[in-house]
This record gives sequence, structure tokens and C-alpha cells, in this order.
Amino acid sequence: MGITKQLHKTTLMFPARVIKANEAIASEYTEDEDVMYVGFTLCHEGANTNGDRFTLDEMKEAWSTIIHKPINWEHAEPNLGVVLDSKLKLPDNPSDSKFAAEHSPAKIDCVGSIWKRQYPEHANLLKKGATDGSLMMSMEAWFKSCDYVVGEFDEVIPEETAEDDMQIYLGTYAEKFGNKFISRALKNVLFGGAGITAAPADKQARIWACAFEKSDGEYHEYLHDVYEGRRMSVMEKDVVIAEHELVTRKLMVRS
Repeated sequence: MGITKQLHKTTLMFPARVIKANEAIASEYTEDEDVMYVGFTLCHEGANTNGDRFTLDEMKEAWSTIIHKPINWEHAEPNLGVVLDSKLKLPDNPSDSKFAAEHSPAKIDCVGSIWKRQYPEHANLLKKGATDGSLMMSMEAWFKSCDYVVGEFDEVIPEETAEDDMQIYLGTYAEKFGNKFISRALKNVLFGGAGITAAPADKQARIWACAFEKSDGEYHEYLHDVYEGRRMSVMEKDVVIAEHELVTRKLMVRS
């Protein structure tokens, strides 16, 4: 499930983006003694099963607000770690700010660190869940207002003119609206954190990389897979190439 909270005349301050993606994962997934790194998708353009909808325009404004926010377990304590960096990945064929079936949706990918020394049991469960797909990620967000959306923007109802009971239809195919899916397009979003969960509202919010102890040979193979597109990563292509050259030299010295 995802968690969203509405703000009324509230100002939130968040830190400037000081860690660049390439720097944050220069030694990507080569697990530290006390920290485990995870790569995951926070959310996608479009509506999740709870009826919360992110437009591309809103994601362009909000994607970096997840940085430095906590990672928790099932939207509750303990806080197991922190989001180090995020990246907005644009759709293949964007069509203004609305989700359209003819293109792959935009998404926000993140890298986080889990404090495995403090929470070894949770870290082990996360490794297992990331491997077998039983655990995913769920965003937590605040927003100031919304528009109610019928279907895929077949009808848009501003919050201030919507009926008082509109919220009860969220995430359902309401007979009252022609059996079309009802969602709310969130506005002025601030991401507040990410929850490791077995029941995500965004079924595509996968944990797509989880740190394991890797030999140089395994890391070399991993980099090949990233370069060829068989594995996902937030590393830029030039960083993948540089890391590959480095580990290749290390392997050649040992041979």
C-alpha cells in the first residue's frame, strides 16, 4: 500500500540535492560491512491500486524530494535506512502530462542504504524478499490538493467542486461513473519516505537490486548485464564502462 497525506497551509523544507547518482553508487552493490545498498522503483506515472495518480508534470517537480527521506518496514518503525539518491526516468513516448497506454510510463528510481548492522534480521528478510519478489517498495507522500480522475482522464473533477463522498470511490470501478476506475491526480507532492512492504499499491514498484557480497568476477558479470540491458541500474553508461574497465584490470593482475 502507499501512504498519502494532505497538507493544509503547511510549508515543508527539504535538503538540497547534494549527492549525485554516479557518486552515490560509485561502488554500486559491493556491500559495506555495516550498510546494504538497494535499488528500487518508488512509483510510476499513472494510478496505483489505491487510486493515487501521479502525472508526468508532477513527477518532474517532485522526484528529488525523496532524497534523504527514511526507508521503513511496512510504513511503521523501525526506520531501517535512508534514500541516498533518486532519478526520474522519462517515458518512451511522452504525451503531455497524462498517462497513455501507448507509451511506457515515467518512473522514479532510487538508491538507498539499509543499516544492516543495526537491523540484521530485516536486512536478511529484505535480501530474500528482493530475490523472490515477495517484498516491494511503497511510496509515502504528502500533497496539498488533487483532481479526481474518471477512467484515463475521461472526466476530471477538481477537488473543490467534487461531491463530499468522492473519496469513497477511490481505487474502485464505480457504477456511478460508468464502471470506470476512479483516481485522484495529486498536486504539490512531497515524498516523505519509502516503505518495504509485501502489499504495494504500485505493483511495479520493484526492488530491482539488492547488495550481496560479490567477487570481482561476479561484479564483472553484473556490469556486463547492466551494459547489455539485462539488469537495471541507476548508473549512467559512462560509469558502467569505467567500473568495467577497473574490475577488468583487477582481474588481469590476478591472472
